[in-house]
Amino acid sequence: MKYIFNFLLILFISLFAITRAESQSVLINKVTDSNVIKIIPNIKSCSHFYHKELGITVLEVTNETGSANLDESEEVTTDLFIGVSEADENPRQNCFRIKDLYGITDIKLEKSETSEAILSFFYIDLKAKVNKRKQVKIRLNLDQANVI
Repeated sequence: MKYIFNFLLILFISLFAITRAESQSVLINKVTDSNVIKIIPNIKSCSHFYHKELGITVLEVTNETGSANLDESEEVTTDLFIGVSEADENPRQNCFRIKDLYGITDIKLEKSETSEAILSFFYIDLKAKVNKRKQVKIRLNLDQANVI
């Protein structure tokens, strides 16, 4: 009986130690970088695209309430963050930002035969008198982003 008790005690302690060790394999760290803290909670959408050897991530991040400056409105503008990365173990990467856009829709990657990707989207130009809906096309590579 004593052997059974010792065996069960050792088994219980071993299982407890294994379970305890496994539960500590995930660590949670508080983020203190103020730029990251400002972006992450305000992500409105995230899109991923691939073009040849490039990975492209587009984050739409909302700005503060009322940033659209519309009379008697709390409408917000958004910033687009465009991350471009090589498909490699140690990739070269870059990030571009377009500020204060309103009403972004239809973010997509267009077909391109070149090594550069073409990203397009629509937004509402709040300063235009007529034809407020505008399309933007951006030629992207690792080093630059240019409106075309």
